[in-house]
This record gives sequence, structure tokens and C-alpha cells, in this order.
Amino acid sequence: MAGQWLIPVLVSAREKILDHEAYAHASASPLDDHDEPEPQLAAA
Repeated sequence: MAGQWLIPVLVSAREKILDHEAYAHASASPLDDHDEPEPQLAAA
């Protein structure tokens, strides 16, 4: 599954439709985005 991004990137780059700005700033996973602070656990 890790290589499934390769073909669309190569084809879009060849066809000159690749959004280089979005590609350069993409994160590997939505879990990598740290825009929101992590929730704090309540003290027991």
C-alpha cells in the first residue's frame, strides 16, 4: 500500500497538472497534523 501514491504523482507531474505547492506541504497522515492542542486527561 505504501507505493500507491507513486503512479498518480508521476502521471500528474508528466501531464503538468501536479500541484507542487500542495504536494510539498502534504503530511503523511491526518494524525501528523498538530493544529489542535492535545486533549488533557482529567486527574483521577
